[in-house]
Amino acid sequence: MSLEHYTYQAQRVITDVLDKIGDASQVQVTSDMILRWINDGTREISADHTFYDSSATLDLLQGTATYDLGALPRIKQVDTITINGKPLSLESQASLLKRIAAVTIPNQPPASPGTPTFGAVRNGILTLWPTPSTTKAGGIIVYFSQWPAEIAAATDTLTLPDRFYNALVNYVLAQASTLVGASDVAQEQLRLMDASARTQFGKDTLPTDFYGTITYDSDGY
Repeated sequence: MSLEHYTYQAQRVITDVLDKIGDASQVQVTSDMILRWINDGTREISADHTFYDSSATLDLLQGTATYDLGALPRIKQVDTITINGKPLSLESQASLLKRIAAVTIPNQPPASPGTPTFGAVRNGILTLWPTPSTTKAGGIIVYFSQWPAEIAAATDTLTLPDRFYNALVNYVLAQASTLVGASDVAQEQLRLMDASARTQFGKDTLPTDFYGTITYDSDGY
């Protein structure tokens, strides 16, 4: 698999879109609108695909079974967690609770702590079982995918790989066309975005219901 490249800046999208809709003077469509649509399009295109993999370490604490993952940056999905270098078996919260209940004797102390081998993540909280019996700095490593960072200025580099540039431009053009009342053009641009994204993703990796949508921000655009 080839490495992804990130070389385009938001200004190129702004220029391309304004040129294509014939509004270089930004009478109806402004740069600020386009920046918002770039962020919307980036999030939509990346919703069903992982471009941004990251990891973070947490301290494993004796007697502490729950850990807040909410501070991890733009966390989208937890992929793997290791405890002291060994993969944790991740399951649903319900399955983990059933597992714990199966070895819990009524009116007796909870099961003895040890090295966690099972875990569940729900609402950003990681629960480990058994409860850790030791403390180790950096003993937990969380591997996760992220939502893309938002851009704020025309000089910012796009956070989608270069190969999705055309799909992103089609998405932004769809939003701009909707604003100026060209709904037929907007739908065609969404169709083109869908086709371009599918070409890059590969048809087998996209959900069957993948299709762009028209979005409106709080200002009514």
